[in-house]
Amino acid sequence: MNTIIRTFLPLAMAGVLSGCGGSDATTASATAPSPPATAASYSVGGTVSGLTGGSLTLANNGADPIVIGADGAFKFDSEVASGGHYDVTVSAEPTDLSCKVISGSGSNVTAAITSIAVQCSVPQIDQFSLPFDAAGIVVDSADNLFITAGSTVGLYEKAAGATGLLSVATGVSAPAGLGIDSGNNLYISELDNGNVYELSSGVTTQLAPTTALHADNITADAAGDVFVVGYGYNTVYKIAAGSSSASLVTEAIADPVDVTVDLSGNLFVVSVSGTLYEIPVGTSTPVVFPPTAHLQISEAVVGGDGTIYVAAGLTDNNITIYKIPPGSSNPTLVSLGTASLGFPGGMAIDSSGHLFITDSQATNLIEVVSP
Repeated sequence: MNTIIRTFLPLAMAGVLSGCGGSDATTASATAPSPPATAASYSVGGTVSGLTGGSLTLANNGADPIVIGADGAFKFDSEVASGGHYDVTVSAEPTDLSCKVISGSGSNVTAAITSIAVQCSVPQIDQFSLPFDAAGIVVDSADNLFITAGSTVGLYEKAAGATGLLSVATGVSAPAGLGIDSGNNLYISELDNGNVYELSSGVTTQLAPTTALHADNITADAAGDVFVVGYGYNTVYKIAAGSSSASLVTEAIADPVDVTVDLSGNLFVVSVSGTLYEIPVGTSTPVVFPPTAHLQISEAVVGGDGTIYVAAGLTDNNITIYKIPPGSSNPTLVSLGTASLGFPGGMAIDSSGHLFITDSQATNLIEVVSP
């Protein structure tokens, strides 16, 4: 009987254990966690046209460069995460072509992007010879240009479509920087003593008191507010429209040399070291403008559509022009074709979006048609 019991028990236990083991495996299989879902991402691409020779380099969000050698479809190697953004810019282009990105930026991506168009064409560059080394430049609502001369001293007007220049009487001994408001009133900084003047309907009036502003360069917004930078004094001042006094905006920018303003009232100030700062409207704290943080900026101007144009480079004959369209965070090249640019004296944008650049090192005025 003991033998029977000894034989029976192991068999019975084996059956019980076998049943338990089978039950556990089934339960584990039923409750095993699912592998994590792969995050969705989408490709970014489009088509290139007009690339008749050479190669074109595009970037997305300032990275992931792709080199293109012919017309046709393109697609970046890296995809954009669902809900992410894309910003396609031109990093390099053939020297004889100007390539523009159309519909190149967007956010909240939920599908593959295939609609980006890159159109290349021979740039239309007009170069005018001037009888002086030009400095400041602005354009009025009728697309007439106003240019200050350097060594010969004076203010000149180049009427829209004209090739000649007209001397403009100002009563200012050494006009330097220029600004203009929506009423076509001109604002002039005086090189010798830092005074600021308004020229309206042929009448010049000194904006007082301004002798302490040490005005080096100047701009005006649409409302007639005037902004003045003082090189060597680290100052940016504002003279409100209709005011007889100036208020300090900031003393936090070392040696500011250029200033421009967009339609929203945001200021952009260039320092002599090549840094472009933005002072958002309503604030007095300058911040480095992120899209140009890696560049050395010598001049800047904002177009009517919000596009910011900058001249990059601090040495003669080594200047590159870039633009940063609204919503973009990366500069894209602006081709000057075969035009020669020594060093920019000033930049302006007309109502058609044409870019004008004066050359302070040569007697040239460069017009870039539809940059």
